[in-house]
This record gives sequence, C-alpha cells and structure tokens, in this order.
Amino acid sequence: MVIDLEPGDNAQVIFETLNHRGSRLLAADLVKNFLFQVVESQGADVAALYRAYWRDLDNDHWRQQVAQGRLYRPRIDVFLNHWLTMTLLHEVPSDRVFVDFRDHVRRTKPPISELLTTLASDAAVYAQLDKLPYDSVEGRFHYRILRAMNSGVVGPLLLWLLRWHEQRMLAVQRAKALTALESWIVRRSLCRATVKDLNRLVVDLLNALDKAGPETAGDTVENYLAAQTTDSRFWPTDAMLHTALAHARLYSSLTRPRLRMVLEALEDSLRGPLGEGQPCPRNLSVEHVMPQAWREHWGADIDGDEVAALRRDQVVHTLGNLTLVSGKLNPTLSNRPWADAEAGDRGLGSTGKRSYLLRHSQLTLNSEIAAGNQSFWTEQDITDRTAELIDRMTTIWTRPAPPLAMMQPAALAPEEPAEAPDAGETSNGNVSAHPGKYHALHDWLRQQNQDQLPMSFDAVEDVLGLPLPEPARTHLEHWYGYDGTALGRAIRDAGWKATGVDLADERVVFARER
Repeated sequence: MVIDLEPGDNAQVIFETLNHRGSRLLAADLVKNFLFQVVESQGADVAALYRAYWRDLDNDHWRQQVAQGRLYRPRIDVFLNHWLTMTLLHEVPSDRVFVDFRDHVRRTKPPISELLTTLASDAAVYAQLDKLPYDSVEGRFHYRILRAMNSGVVGPLLLWLLRWHEQRMLAVQRAKALTALESWIVRRSLCRATVKDLNRLVVDLLNALDKAGPETAGDTVENYLAAQTTDSRFWPTDAMLHTALAHARLYSSLTRPRLRMVLEALEDSLRGPLGEGQPCPRNLSVEHVMPQAWREHWGADIDGDEVAALRRDQVVHTLGNLTLVSGKLNPTLSNRPWADAEAGDRGLGSTGKRSYLLRHSQLTLNSEIAAGNQSFWTEQDITDRTAELIDRMTTIWTRPAPPLAMMQPAALAPEEPAEAPDAGETSNGNVSAHPGKYHALHDWLRQQNQDQLPMSFDAVEDVLGLPLPEPARTHLEHWYGYDGTALGRAIRDAGWKATGVDLADERVVFARER
C-alpha cells in the first residue's frame, strides 16, 4: 500500500504504529525504524544516511532465510543477533534482538552516524563469510565449524575476530585463535562431550578478548580453552581422542556432514599443508571399505561364529573402515569383494573393490588403502588404520600440553561416593581379588577367553547385578580406567579396558590389555 504524508508527519512513528496492527516485520525492520527515528529527531539527513549505510541491507540477500541450528531466520536478523552478542558481551535471545538493541542505544546514546558506520562495516564482514576461500584459516573454520558442525553459536566470536584490521590484529593471532577454537569444538564433538555450555563459553571468550584486546587474540583464546577443566568445557587430550575413537561407531554416531568433514580434513592433511595443494572435493559420499552387508562376500572367515559376527558389525562402522568416494562410484563398489580374483571367483567380473578405488578415485585416502592392502582388507587392517588416522587427527586439530589438572580425566566427571575396601564374594564362593561393589564385573572379566567383548549397558548391569552409576551413562571418562572411578578400577584390575564407549547407543567394548 501507499501512504501519502502531510508536511510534519513522522514517517517512522507511523511505521511503528502500523506494526501494532499486526503487520509481520523482521527484527531488522524494527531496528532500522528505531534508528531513523533517532536520526530524524536529531535533524540529520535521513535519506543520505539511509543510502550510505542501510540501503544495501534491505536487499533480498539479507532477507533470505538461513539455517540457525534447527530453525531458519532471515540473514539480517542472524547478523544483528551476532552483532549484539559481540557488542553487549552477553547472550542475546533471538526474540530480544530489537528490544536489546533499542535499550543499548538509549542507555549509551552513541552518535547515530558512528553507530551506522560500525553496523555497515561489520555487516560487510559478515556478508563475506560464505565467500572466504577454503584454503584460508578463516574459510576452513567457517566451512568446518559453522557449516559442517552446524555450530552457528560461535558466529559472534568469528565476527569479532574478523572485524579487526591487520594493524590491530595480526593474521598470525587470528589464525591461532581460530585454529584453537576449531580444535576444541571438533575434539569435543568426536569425544561426544556435551555442548550445553557452548553459548556461555562464547560469551566468556568474548569478554576475555575484549579485556585483553585484539593484539593478543590467539594467545587469549588458546590459553583460555586450555585452562578449562569442567566437564562442559575441557579440551580433550590426544589420549582421550584415542580412547573415544578406537572402537567408536562413527558412521552412526556422527551426522553425515560432520563425518564427511572429518574425512575431508584427513584427506587435506595427506595432500600437504593448507594452501599448498588442491583441497579435497566437497560433497563426496562416505563409503565403507568393508561393506555394511559384509556377510554377502566378506564372511567366509567367520562363518557361523556369531560372536565374531557381532564384533565385525561393530568394526565396519569405525573410522578405519571409512573413506570418501564420488556418488557415481559408490553404487559400483557396493558389497563387492576386495580383490580381483575373488570377484572373478564369485562371478562379479574381473574387478574387485581395490581396483575400482585405484582406477576411479584420486583421493590419497584411497590410494593409501589400496597400496598397502593388495590381497586382503581385514578387521586388523581396519583397527590399524583407525589408530593411524586418530594419530593424524591429533596433528590436524592440535592442542597445547594439558595443565596438570587435565592429566586426571576422572576429575571431569561426577563420581559415586568412594567405597570402603570390603572384599566381596564371587559367584563360586571364593573371595574376590577386587574390593568394592563392582567386584562381580571384575571376576566375570577375569573368566572370559575372548580378546574383545562388545556389550550393551544393560548386559553390563546383568553381570554386576546392580545398576550402573549415572555418570557411566553420561560421561565417557567414567569408563576409562583412571584411578578416580571405582568402575574403571574394577575393569583395569581385571586386565581389561573399556573402549568404544557409545553413550547414545549405550554400548561398550571391553578389550583385553596386552
């Protein structure tokens, strides 16, 4: 509609009044209206300031709906949300963007022309995020964390780090900050650590950066993250990463974009330092080297052994058995045997899976698998490759040496009260060699002959004859055999260790110590 105004009519007040009648407006519309009300009240040139600083924010690009977590919001509203959080140094709920912006302006009374200049400058930085080259630290962080990891909550922190000119923040300090934050987020995700405190951590980091200044941003971020020891904030060590991933079913526990990103990062690292080689292509398919339906052509060695079959079902989803292939190659590979000869024997032509990978894939991940495994691809090969890839991941997502407090991970998880060392009774009436209420699990493990025992948490409780402590269902560290947990001591004293703990599926794999 068109409204003709008489001389002296206040366009901004009329606009705001119309909104009271139920017109659907963006938070950005209300912010713009409020700002130009102030501009008009100060007698400044509304049209000139609009053309100089806001007109570009009124185009379709800024009003486009973009994902923010599980919701979609206009890009301009997301930017204003991030900008306010960065500026106010506290979390701003999405439904309070206009109110908090208005209150901030009324409280601080900044020169509106300067405020518009700052907003336009920061908006220009935000608009370039999707255009950052992947071979830059900034572009890599944006792709891996904001897109693949879907961690948009760090947006205010990224905006703060990118808004400074080289004179205030050296590139090396910006790179150090982004590299540390990326490592912290990725490692915690791979260890299935909680993300419930990420919003507050971002705000705390912004406050620390605001206090220290942009000149030392990298040092500030790295030191702050390395000093965190609580369960919701610790930075997992290399040892924790190995423990969490050695037997983890990553194919089912990570979302496909996150898993693809991890494999892309591994491929990039094999191709050489960032910026020196072509990065891994995007949007490839995740492929199992030993297929999920392995029983069709890969089960002759364990025919009829159900325990071994269950173990193989676990192993095929682990990191060492996963790679990337093109969408066209994925159906061709399917459940095909590994070697050419075996494919021929089974009437599947003269080409096995290994040859297809060599001929049709240019990824170093696949050439390394094919070169080192000419005749077979076994569970042991998968286990060995898993360990090698985890080692490589610790060099991709590095972290400084942990403080002394981090050397005892059990302190990160709540523990049940310590028990008096009263000896328990075993099922055969003999006195258990392990004291405490978990002696039944200790004794049962001592009687097993296998080297690996995949079990559900319910099955563990059946062995114990009592419920698992609540921290065992919520904290990975509770299982890992450190001195701080009675459950871990019982497992360790029996000569075993807990690996592949999956809190989501409530499963654990016990592995015999060698």
